[in-house]
Formats: sequence, structure tokens, C-alpha cells
Amino acid sequence: MSGIAVIHNLDGRPVDRGLLSRMIEAAPYRGPDGIHVWTDGPVGLAHAMMCTTVESLRESQPLVDGDAGLVLTLDGRVDNREELSALLTAKGCRPRDDTDAELVLRAYECWGEDSPAKIIGDFAYALWDARRRQLFCARDVLGVKPLYYFCDGTIFLAASELHQLMACSRVSHELNEGQIAEYLSAELRNRDETFYADIRRLPGAHFLAVDSAGVRLNRYYDLRSTADLHYANDGEYAEHFREIFRESVRCCMRSNAPVAATLSGGLDSSSLLGMAASI
Repeated sequence: MSGIAVIHNLDGRPVDRGLLSRMIEAAPYRGPDGIHVWTDGPVGLAHAMMCTTVESLRESQPLVDGDAGLVLTLDGRVDNREELSALLTAKGCRPRDDTDAELVLRAYECWGEDSPAKIIGDFAYALWDARRRQLFCARDVLGVKPLYYFCDGTIFLAASELHQLMACSRVSHELNEGQIAEYLSAELRNRDETFYADIRRLPGAHFLAVDSAGVRLNRYYDLRSTADLHYANDGEYAEHFREIFRESVRCCMRSNAPVAATLSGGLDSSSLLGMAASI
């Protein structure tokens, strides 16, 4: 659970480094392993580091590749590391190391706006592409990792938590009564609105690109577009599910500390613990 904060001045003004620092420091519990800020003219990225994997102990974020003109701040975990690394190497975008941030940065370098669809895991990130003068943000398919943003036409802000954006005086505290009503009635229909009128949530399975023309939002994954699987009998379906389930649990156990499980007494948590124990 690392944290990110982003400022992109669409009018070209230099970033207020003090504001960026206040945004990232508004969630200090996300950065027990260090907080770092990077700025370059109208763009600034900040990262609050919480190391949860062995590889993350070697990470330094925001991650900068001056030759490629890319800078990344990532809150997340890449689960298909071996597959993604092999795809990148085959494309000639060989990762410099085995950290998750490096894999995400290389994926963007290789596939651009198609890159989020290549990544399996929980993630929210912002990446500055200096050559295209574009800020690119993406969120995982299920929307596990949060990402909120604000844009008034002259400044774009993004952060892991809603209250981080309140560090900027331009962000109004005006309530979004429609969204509050949906929440109280337990009928949430809007995936991008929040309790505040000026603050949006990037939906899961979406990316947004920000440049001088404004904000462009796109969906990069849709479960309905995936191919159907057909097997000869129930046993083959069960075996395929068991393989996917085992790999999913194995990826979530990639930790630099002991992994614990909370049991509810139902089938789901008991199955997770049983698979983890067998691994």
C-alpha cells in the first residue's frame, strides 16, 4: 500500500513543489519506507514507499528513465512478472532489473496506451511521457488500488486518496449530493463520481491520458470481450480453475514478511488458506 501524488499544470506553469509535498505527506502511513518528490517544469510526481515484496526493497520511486523520457510512480503489484518480462524481452524492451515499477515502465515504453491490458495484478500508477508531453494514468481491472483526480482546465491533480487533493486550494469542498444519495440507498451507479463535486475516481479497467487538450478517458479491458472456454467434461473445467486459483494465491504470497490469513469460516477464506498451506 504505497501512495502516489501527481501535478500537471496544463498551462505550462512550473509545479509548486510545496503543494506536491503536502499532497504526498497527507497520507504518511503509506510511506513508512520513504517519501520522494520529482518535478520537471509543469509536471511533478511523488511517491510514498511501503515495501511489501523482496523486489520492492530495491525500488526507487518515482522511477526515472532519462533516455526514454519516462517517469513513473506506482502503487501496486505485478503478478504476471515472468510472462510480462518474457514479452518485453521478445519485443526488445529488456527490463533493467526485476522490480515491478521497472516492468510497468517498460510495458508502457513497449506498448504505450495498450500496456495496462498486459499487466495482471493490483495497481494504480501515473507515468509522465516527456516525448509526447503526456501524463498517463491507469488502474487495475478490478479497481483494487484507488486513484482520484481533479482537473479544472489549467491544472490536473491525482492521488491515492481523496483527501490528498484537498491540499490544493482550487479543489472545492462542495458535496456531491447525488452520489451521497446513491450511497445511502445502497444503489451506487456512478463508477467515477465521489462525495465531492469536483473530484473524480478513475474507474477500474480504465486509463486516462492528460495533455494540453485536456483529459481523455478510455476503458482498456472488458470481461465480455474475452473468449469462451470449452472443455469435454466438468473435471477439465475444475482442473483449469485449480491451476488459475493456485497461481493467483502464489502471486499474493510474494512478500518480504510472513503472510497471514483471516478466516471467516466460509468456503472462500478456507480455500485460500488451504491453497496457501499447500504452496
